[in-house]
This record gives sequence, structure tokens and C-alpha cells, in this order.
Amino acid sequence: MQNTLWRLFATTALIGSIGLPAPAQQIINLEEITFSANLTPTELGRSGSSVSVLTRQQIDRTGATSVSELLAGLAGVSITQTGPVGTTTDVRIRGIEPRFVSVYVDGVLINDPGSSTGAVDFGALQLGDVSRIEVLRGAQSALYGGSAAAGVVNITTLRPETDGTQQTATLLAGSFGTVVGQYSLRQRHGALDYALSLSHSRADGFSAADGQPEPDGHKQTRLSFSARYQVDNNWSAGASFFLQDSFVEFDDWLADAPHEQDRKEYGGRVFVEYATDRSRQTLEYTHYSVERELRDSLPGSFTGRRDRLAWNGQTDMTDTLRLLYGVDVQRETALGRTVPAGAKATSYGIFAQSEWAATSDLDIVLSGRMDRNSNYGSIPTLRVATSYRLGDALTLRASLGSGFRAPSVEQRFGMTGGAFPFMGNPGLDVERSQNYEIGADLSFANGGALSLTLFQIDTKNLIDDVYCVYDPVAMACAAGSFNSVVNAPGKARSRGVEFSFEQPVSDTLTLSANYTYTDAFLANQRRRSRVPRHDLQLGLDAMLSDRLQGRVSVRHVADRLDFLPNYTTGPLPDYTVANLSLRYQMTDRVDLIGKIDNLFNTQYQHVAGYGTSDRAFYLGFASRF
Repeated sequence: MQNTLWRLFATTALIGSIGLPAPAQQIINLEEITFSANLTPTELGRSGSSVSVLTRQQIDRTGATSVSELLAGLAGVSITQTGPVGTTTDVRIRGIEPRFVSVYVDGVLINDPGSSTGAVDFGALQLGDVSRIEVLRGAQSALYGGSAAAGVVNITTLRPETDGTQQTATLLAGSFGTVVGQYSLRQRHGALDYALSLSHSRADGFSAADGQPEPDGHKQTRLSFSARYQVDNNWSAGASFFLQDSFVEFDDWLADAPHEQDRKEYGGRVFVEYATDRSRQTLEYTHYSVERELRDSLPGSFTGRRDRLAWNGQTDMTDTLRLLYGVDVQRETALGRTVPAGAKATSYGIFAQSEWAATSDLDIVLSGRMDRNSNYGSIPTLRVATSYRLGDALTLRASLGSGFRAPSVEQRFGMTGGAFPFMGNPGLDVERSQNYEIGADLSFANGGALSLTLFQIDTKNLIDDVYCVYDPVAMACAAGSFNSVVNAPGKARSRGVEFSFEQPVSDTLTLSANYTYTDAFLANQRRRSRVPRHDLQLGLDAMLSDRLQGRVSVRHVADRLDFLPNYTTGPLPDYTVANLSLRYQMTDRVDLIGKIDNLFNTQYQHVAGYGTSDRAFYLGFASRF
């Protein structure tokens, strides 16, 4: 079936690029549109995908200050953090390893090509310049290429919302010596839009190693810019870039240690676009670089770089059939203390997608992509998504998709010494996945909504760790043995249920709930570590007066496994954490904001041996002018 479908897609021509902007003259409700699910503006109820959209207004209401804190409130998403803000933070979608999640900022893929797995460290992602986040759950490689086998996080920075000039500024301070500041300038004058944002955060922090006295702090400064110029009715051009400088202190597992990391990263996108009433053609170039300097037990530096050139097109063949197509080429290079010089990988992609409104109630999306990897040859991926609307209230949806991830340079060729040496495996094969899901979305007349999704992701060739023979006397690997990685035989699986609910209780109160059940295990039937079977979140939003709004959220996480201090795998204690945020409109231009994290001072861990925040208080101002 896969070969037959691929031949069908291959006759249309083809792409691999992110996000197609809506035409300048098109007026749409951004809260009801997804730009990521099908790479073109699509009504949420017609995308056929499991997608969550978070606007800036929704972000402000949560009181979150980091991307990971915000994403933790979504069904199907879990986070693990190894200490205070700034330390290594992983995001899993549907219980799948973080390396299978692709993350984009303004169209730039920011997965780290210089790290061992290529996963994004969400500890370095704050919310100061973010205007919108879309999260796609399930295999998306047919649209986004490799490393999107579990999902995609698509981040858009602030943009002008109206003609003229808009400025915002935020200042927040509180526990652990925390200070967070942000300023943005956005302008729209005639044919020119541009936006500039500057943010800075710092904190003294607390000890990353749980229960230790020495705090681990962080500092981060970020600059982002975007511009778009409408040359005439058909032609437009634009660019965006970001620069970020981060510093964080961290600890070894179970040990208070004076370790540090300096991280510098920058990325950008330039594009030229030609659009008519029924067609759009875009040529773009993106670049991402990251440099990490580690000062730990094995000090050294890591550098990763990604360059990508893509052409993509969109054509409305009829009022009910739209085609997307294009080609791209991407090169990744890595260099570091564990990676040989000149390590690189080049891939070529060709893509096609059809969006067909078969009837007024039925939509079918077919996507296919072929990647040619310089190390692994041709890798095809497919995706089928459909949605069917039963009246105005109920939408049924289903999707089937395949995904892949090519091994990183360090997994293949990395080499480290020390007490626990690591040796890469050049014989690694591509990890491949299949995603299956069905779901239903129900909306109520009073503004409430309910969503239910059943999912399953099967992974073959999953890369798993192989540990050395441990010498308890030397407290190190036995002579001649080392840690490595292999493709595990058999099939790993993650399956479960995602449920979300929102319901206005009155004119001033709204109740929300998310619940995710995840049964995730490896090919040898061992459960995946750090994946909770049960993740329940409750929220209550209240308009306490015409100027004061508040939110209380409670999260309960249960049934997790991790590698424990006694060097065995075992259960982590369940936990329940409550947070409170308030926002008071002092004037038409200034809001007073406050939040209390861990309201009841719960003692818990995301990762065995690493601490989390005690009760913490934050107060600040947000202004618009």
C-alpha cells in the first residue's frame, strides 16, 4: 500500500518547508486556524490532526514564563527538568523520546545538530518574544522530514497586530533571585511590517542536585527581529533572525558540583514569495548555529550548524482541491569534544500534499515525502488525515502516518573517556515509526468544548543504551568495557488516551481539564523511563472583577519509573502541584501580574535525584503603549 500511495504522490512534484503565510488580504480568526498541521492556513476542525494552538492572550492567562511550563499544560505532553529554570529540560509527546520532536522558531528548525541525540533543550526557551505556539501530536515526517516522528512544536515570535506602532514591556521579579524583563516594538506602515523584541532573565536558582546547599543559577539574553515587505500585489520578501546568549550552572546526578555551560545560538530565515489568487510560490533559506561550552568533569565544546534551502508552492486546483509541493536540501555539521572533525550529513527532500474537500463535511489530506540521506539513502514517509463533521457540534477525525529519524553524528562516531567511557556505533540504522489515531471533538452552544483521542505509535530500530560492565570496587566501568548504543530488535510502542475539556461554569468562571493515559514500553517490554502513566491537570479561570482575573491550576502525575540512587530502575513517587496566577488591570495600559508556583510547597521530582521549586512568589508589571 505504501509503494502505491508513494507513486501517486510522486506524480505531483514536491517540498519540505515550514509554514506558508496567509495572503495579506485574507481576514481569518487566528484562534480557529492552524498553520502547522497542513503547512497552509486550515480550520482546526478540518485539519484531521491532533493540534493545540496557544495564542499570546492564552499564554498570558496561564502565567507561564517558559515554553516547557506552558507545554506541560497540554494533553499528550510531559516534561522532565533536571533542576531550576535553565537546566536541561526535555519535552515528550505521547511518551516518545525527546529526539523525536521537531521544534521550529519562525520557520527555523532549532533541534541541536551538535548534541548526542539532536533533541531540543527546552531549558533555554523562554516566552518573552513568543506570540503563538502550535503543537502537533503524532508522526509528522511526511510534512517535516526527519526527527518529527512524535510531533512538532511550532513557535512564532511577536508580530504587528494593527496598523501603526505597538510596544509592550514586562518586568517580573521574585523568589530565588529571579528577574525577567521583556520589551517589544512592532510597527506596520503601509507595505512594511517589522517587529523587534529583547528579553533578559536571570536567577540565583536552587540546587539542581536535590537537597544540596549550593544554588544553581542562570542568565539568558535574547534578541529577535522579523520583517516583511509587500513589494506589489504579487511579490513580497522578508527576513527573521534571533540571537541568544545563555549561561547556566548545573549538578551531576546526586552530587553538588560547580559545573557550568555557556550557550550561544543564532538562527534566521530569508524568503521571497510570489502569490496570486490561486497560487503561491516561496523560495527560502534558513540557518541555525549553536555553540555550547561545558565546564564539568570532562570540559569541552560542542558546535552544531544547519543550513537549508527550500522552494515550495501551493496551488488551488479547484475550490475543493489544493496542492502543495516543493523540494529542499539540508546540511548539518557537528564538532565537539566527542565528535570527529568534519562530521556532517546532507539530505535532499521532495514533498507533495493534496487537501481535498470531498464534501461540505468531509476533508481528506494526503501527504508524501521522500528524503535522500547521504548516510542512509532514500527514506519515504506518508500521512493520511481525514475529518468528518456531523453537524455544527461534532467532528470525527483519524490519521495514519509514518516517521523516521536518522542517527546523530555523536551516536555513530562519538567517543568519551573517563570512568564511564562511551563509544559510538557506526552501524546504527534509521529509527522508523508508525502513528495511528482516531479522535472526536465536540463543541457546546455555551462555548464549551471536549476532545478525545486514542493513539498508538510503533517504533522499529529504536536506539537504546547499552551499559558497560560496572566495577563496584573502582566505581567505574570494568577494564575493556564501555557504554554504547544499539538498534534494539523488535518493536517499541506507546499507546494511550488524550482527553481535554473546557466549560464555562458561569459568566465569570471557566473550568478546564486535561488527562493523558500513556502506556509506553521498549521493544524488550521494559517500560519507558520518566513517562507518567497518568497525567491529570485541572484549571479554573475566574474574572474576579471587571479588572481582575485569576487562574488556579492543579497537576497530578502518577506511575513513573526512573533510574534510582540505588542504581536500579524503580518507581518515582506520585505528586500533585498547584499554581496560582493573578492579573489586575491598573490602567488601560498597565497590568499588575503575580503568581505563586507550588502553592502548597509540595516536595517532588521530575527526575530522580534532581530538585524542583519550593513554594515561590513572583510579582511584576506588563504594559502596552
